[in-house]
Amino acid sequence: MNTANRNSGFTLIELMITVAIVAILFAIALPAYNGYIEKSKLRTAQSDVVALAAVMSNIRQRTLAYHAVSSAEDPKTVKIVVDSKDVLIFKSWVPASKAGDFTFTVKSTATTYTLVATGISGKLVQCNLTMSDTGVRTTPNACTFTSGGDATTNDWL
Repeated sequence: MNTANRNSGFTLIELMITVAIVAILFAIALPAYNGYIEKSKLRTAQSDVVALAAVMSNIRQRTLAYHAVSSAEDPKTVKIVVDSKDVLIFKSWVPASKAGDFTFTVKSTATTYTLVATGISGKLVQCNLTMSDTGVRTTPNACTFTSGGDATTNDWL
């Protein structure tokens, strides 16, 4: 057999089989990856709420009361007046969540508070994470991408 006249390379069939295998792997991996991304965004928001609760506890330890916020407000904008200057109450709290994933609100009295993280994109729209001053943490069942698919376990950080 004369090997000089033989062409080297891939046949069309081999190339099509390779493309089909890659497409199947991609179809399996992409939904799993998206689920992983949604879970990581949820975990980040949960840790942001816990961090905000730590700031609330710090305020109570220093002043023996929570700062009263009568309506649900964005913690990054809550101010008090000190020496005729506006001072941000939660300036030590910086959320790790991207602005496009969750919004955060705080509502409090001198003795209680409720913190809420509300999802605003993709599957996160269904999620309203809530934490109270007693440490009760809730995640609605609509967050189906939480661990085990059951958000009632409230397996926060």
